[in-house]
Amino acid sequence: GQEYLEHVREEDELYPGFCLIVGDGKGMYVHSNRDPTKSIEQIGCGSTIGLTNTLLRPGWFKSERGVSLVNSLVVPDPDVLASLASDSDFRKSHTAPSSALKDLLAPALAVLSDKVTPEFPADSSSYDKAGQFSSIFVPAVNTSPNPQIKKEYGTRCSIAIFVDNLNRTTFYEHALDVESGQWHDRVFHFTAQPYAPASERS
Repeated sequence: GQEYLEHVREEDELYPGFCLIVGDGKGMYVHSNRDPTKSIEQIGCGSTIGLTNTLLRPGWFKSERGVSLVNSLVVPDPDVLASLASDSDFRKSHTAPSSALKDLLAPALAVLSDKVTPEFPADSSSYDKAGQFSSIFVPAVNTSPNPQIKKEYGTRCSIAIFVDNLNRTTFYEHALDVESGQWHDRVFHFTAQPYAPASERS
């Protein structure tokens, strides 16, 4: 994990702002290219982390609320989840989720569709008062100052990832097709493989 982030850090200026958490058998680590210190921080395994596309700290309302909601979830039984999955090549194929899988993951997916916003003081700016930008799920909002130009901002994709102690992974995506305006769900099942440095790959 840490070695991979060290590699990412060498080229992180090539990417738009990100905050990335990686983990392996040795621990979990976080790095953001928005951090002027360029640090890689180890975080505690077993703890819940709220991640946005900015620095890990200070937390945003949405990340703090997300942590609270996730901590209240009952984690799906890994064997039951695996029984609803079949391995697929993540890069090439996906399937529409079954109704049984949707039902099993519904509580976790509800976290990603949460639209609760904080209470704002009366003297907040009109941008903040909109509140729509502060929820976990951000409904589409036209941010263009020109009413004749549509410039939408909002959540386009929500992803829930479940990895068990056997590295069986379920990657569930709820995404907007911008062209059609329709939302679709798809799921990838695979067994995660440990990261190997380029020097060790055959």
